Amino acid sequence: NGGSCNKRNWRMRNFFERPKIVYQDITSSNPFTLDTDEYFLANTCYFVPSADTALLGLLNSKLAWFFFSATTNIARGGYLRLRTEFVQQLPIPDMPARDKKRLATLGEACTRAAQERFSIQRETRHRILDLATGARKKLTGRLDNWHELDFEAFRAEIKKVFRADIPVKERGEWERYLADNGAQVRALSAEIDAIVYALFDLTPDEIAMVESALAR
Repeated sequence: NGGSCNKRNWRMRNFFERPKIVYQDITSSNPFTLDTDEYFLANTCYFVPSADTALLGLLNSKLAWFFFSATTNIARGGYLRLRTEFVQQLPIPDMPARDKKRLATLGEACTRAAQERFSIQRETRHRILDLATGARKKLTGRLDNWHELDFEAFRAEIKKVFRADIPVKERGEWERYLADNGAQVRALSAEIDAIVYALFDLTPDEIAMVESALAR
């Protein structure tokens, strides 16, 4: 009835109008970030009704991605479908106060880095797409995850996807950008991964297995 609908709508509005962890459905890497601007979301973006930055760090770890890769649907091109029924199955370990505090700090740092990266990517996206020829006007998962590529791999992906090379006068700028910003993102991610591996008591062999599987 109308009263029930109004109560349900009020509850949903109450969830949106607060800080929360948001993420996109179709993704090639951990997409979780903290929304403090109280955005209202539509498909295909979802959220966890929590502002726990330690949880945010866990969600952005390699181990979480390994879990999702084994349990979610795989879309064309290797993208994962992070629907609610899969995300809510992620095991959450007990966290000692020290680890939780450090993971929370890293989660906040990763959010700031992700926001900065998004801003930079938004500004450079059109420049990258200007290299496209023909009908190809979309970035691949490898280009979305530019921080995992060195300059030569990045340049090779540009050639493969867009059938064009980075202009000579811009190559130095791209190389410096990938080196500086990529190193920052990788360092934050590595520290998060180390804490999460310890929380789940993974052995060196188990860590190697996880990272080997993700590399494939």
